[in-house]
Amino acid sequence: MNKKVAIIIAEETFRDEELFETQAAIEKTGIETIVASTKLGDCVGKLGKVAEATMLVKDINIDKFDGIVFVGGLGAMQYYEDKIALNLARNANAKGKVVAAICIGPR
Repeated sequence: MNKKVAIIIAEETFRDEELFETQAAIEKTGIETIVASTKLGDCVGKLGKVAEATMLVKDINIDKFDGIVFVGGLGAMQYYEDKIALNLARNANAKGKVVAAICIGPR
């Protein structure tokens, strides 16, 4: 069975290196990744790199993923009180999934 991880980024000002380096390291191990945000399409990092969000955070079914990673950067503040994102993290943890966050992401 193939493993799959959702990487959650802000619509803008996420930390570019936290997304792209983390994604590369995960994929190097053979684990599939998807990038999710609160909008589909192009999301621009603090350093100007563009990532394509192919899934909305609200559409993540944690049962189809082995883990989730919240990327930091100032944009991550959009998730501080986002009930959907908070419930996703809680549900993932309750189901024994890997829940990770980088920099200010854990806040």
